[in-house]
Amino acid sequence: MEFIRSIRSRSFLSESAYVFLNVALAAVIFALVLGVNNIWLPLILVLISKWRVLAVRVRYWWVNIISNMVDLIVSIGYVVLLYSATGAIALQVAMLVLFIFWLLVVKPSSSKAMVSVQALTAVFVGTTSLAILAYDIDVMIFVVAMWVIGYLTTRHFLTVYELAESKLLCLGWGLVLAELGWIGYHWLFTYTVAGTASFKLVQLSLIATLLSFLAGRAVELATNGKKFKFKDLAFPALFSFGLIAILVLIFDNINVVGSI
Repeated sequence: MEFIRSIRSRSFLSESAYVFLNVALAAVIFALVLGVNNIWLPLILVLISKWRVLAVRVRYWWVNIISNMVDLIVSIGYVVLLYSATGAIALQVAMLVLFIFWLLVVKPSSSKAMVSVQALTAVFVGTTSLAILAYDIDVMIFVVAMWVIGYLTTRHFLTVYELAESKLLCLGWGLVLAELGWIGYHWLFTYTVAGTASFKLVQLSLIATLLSFLAGRAVELATNGKKFKFKDLAFPALFSFGLIAILVLIFDNINVVGSI
């Protein structure tokens, strides 16, 4: 009985420490961005916080790094978006809350639905933060970065599916996002968020996320053990392409902030 109580006590303490350290990480990054108004210190802190990735034998480093890239994309994106929203404290607080939710609820989950949410979050946050920095980035670097985001998020999504074609799908979807990146770099529409100087909602990110959602839904339907029917994909397709059409045909003519 004492042994069981001891295990429960250690479990409670470890869970409490996990929650505290993650909330502290998000809060310290938030404080650094607001207090120091510098993007490099928070980025360095994010990298240091991932030390456990390398706390294994050297031969496992690469596997650990790749496995944790989705979390790293979201964490770095959090810093970039937080910094870009300087002057809009309410928006920054909302980002803080969402990042804590990511760390405590979304990131630790391993169900198919939550893995899909993790991948889509990385696509949206990664492409948005990349686009915000795009004025300082060469087009080839931008395209390669889009390919990397596509490859890594697809790889993460497919970890819950046993597919022989996983590598090919990762490479292929990376190519799709790279092509979107090339188009988006030369035709990058952004939407202003009131009260901010440089934070924008990026059309490219919304389109990439919607298409990734549709592709993920297609994979799910093709691997659920039932006969694939295109009608099952009809609603997600209409939803995704409908929103994309609204973004391209309507919002390109309203609230367009600029293009690169």
